[in-house]
Amino acid sequence: MKKTFVMAAIMMAAVLSAGAQARFAPGTFTLQPRLGATGAELTNTPPYMQYGNTKVDATATGGAIIGVELEYYLTDRVSFAGGLALMQAGTGWKNFNYTEQGVQMRMRDLKLETAYMVVPLVANWYVAKGFALKAGLQAGFLTKGETKGTISASQGGTYVKTEISNDCKDELKKFDLSIPIGLSYEFKFPLVIDARYNIGLTKVNKLSEPGEKDCRNGVFALTLGYKFKL
Repeated sequence: MKKTFVMAAIMMAAVLSAGAQARFAPGTFTLQPRLGATGAELTNTPPYMQYGNTKVDATATGGAIIGVELEYYLTDRVSFAGGLALMQAGTGWKNFNYTEQGVQMRMRDLKLETAYMVVPLVANWYVAKGFALKAGLQAGFLTKGETKGTISASQGGTYVKTEISNDCKDELKKFDLSIPIGLSYEFKFPLVIDARYNIGLTKVNKLSEPGEKDCRNGVFALTLGYKFKL
């Protein structure tokens, strides 16, 4: 079934590409400021983490991305683009209860927040007017690493709520390499909707426990951009 799906996708792309072309002529340079949101998680992690005697389920977290991209149209179907963006990543865990010194505690919104200055280099293949498939390579440079959460407790009629924040940048690798794959569509305005998934190639954590796999970034980014000719 997988082979059938792949063959169907290839055939559809071939049919679309028969009359495909970009919205800009070969030899054109364009610039595209873009802004959007990210959904991120660390891959190769267990489905839960151990917090004392409590098993905590992992979940994804969200963030933002803002940047700019320069694109050169080699032909009417193929272009190459390079960019610079600030991208938020990380991972999260579901809310959970635990006991500390006989007091029932509740942890909410526990997450690892990271941010990278990323440099994506992608090739675009226009399989229909304004519609492109893309893949490439992306280098990322860590600018932030922080664990955050909210702890609340109630004892003797007193309710206490505490925000926690710990810098963990020194525990993370400063360089990240990933493969961005995705697609985009250019409207005539020309506004551009771009969806990419960045597959992490390098590990995020500096150290790992025996038997644990290295953690890697997995980041989905959806952006809206405005492309104009230079």
